[in-house]
Amino acid sequence: MSGARQHFAPLTDDERRHFFDKVLPAVNALTSQTGIWGAELVKEACINHAPDCWIVLERGHFVLRLPGGFPKESMNGLGSVHGGALATLFDNLTTIAASTVDRRSTVSVSLNCTFHAAVKLDAKDLDVECWVFKAGKTLLFTRAEL
Repeated sequence: MSGARQHFAPLTDDERRHFFDKVLPAVNALTSQTGIWGAELVKEACINHAPDCWIVLERGHFVLRLPGGFPKESMNGLGSVHGGALATLFDNLTTIAASTVDRRSTVSVSLNCTFHAAVKLDAKDLDVECWVFKAGKTLLFTRAEL
């Protein structure tokens, strides 16, 4: 990636206070569907410790603090968190970041994940930082790091 991250208008105090209230319906809709792989991980990460785990830095940029572990449904055969589960989490969280910049409905065009080490199921106090680093006329470019 080249170039500096694009900055967006800061959230007002009211928007910051109600950030989670606005994203909750979308997260609930996703996690309430049966048969959606990764739904338990998204629910555990986004809802079960909310709203205290959401640190909103600005429009299009937040940190989600994961205070304690991952659900057993996200385990791979080696006892760590499945890469697909993490990709699902990143996809959903970057969509939330995008929704704070542009209210239009979004879909992922491309998702690239690089894993440098395994994430253990019982990992504690992990931060997922998500941000929109560029907004064009029809595409938003997002990034997430664990």
